[in-house]
Amino acid sequence: MAFAEKLVAIRRAHNLTQDQLAEKLFVTRQAVSRWERGEVTPGIDMMKLIAAVTDEPLAHLLEMPEHYCESCGMYLTPDDCGTDATGKKTDHYCKWCYDHGSYTYETTMEAMIEDCAPRLAENTGMTLDEAVSLMGAILPRLERWRVVRENE
Repeated sequence: MAFAEKLVAIRRAHNLTQDQLAEKLFVTRQAVSRWERGEVTPGIDMMKLIAAVTDEPLAHLLEMPEHYCESCGMYLTPDDCGTDATGKKTDHYCKWCYDHGSYTYETTMEAMIEDCAPRLAENTGMTLDEAVSLMGAILPRLERWRVVRENE
């Protein structure tokens, strides 16, 4: 489902008019209308606000694929999958982050963002700031970083 269709469904599920959603997002009703018609897609910072206001996972709004690395957030293809302790492929981590049941390198979430954001920007056409912002919103929800935060 495209973002425009999701936004309409989310707004209706919350029994909000376009005016009410616009007010919560500090934008005009016309902006919400344009998003819902698919004329424009809001930037990552607005997507983060929409997610917060509607309590909708950002990954759902962004149309993330079903399988992505739970460490770096990269979309996973069968060739990119890491392996568990028995050597069997896992669809939870990429091979660059996870091999034979353990992480391939120690890092912090901030270092991961610093390392990966430039490639994300280059491969998607986002600005570096948008890539950093997106990764800063997505990574804390991934398994690797949730576990770290729970253990702090």
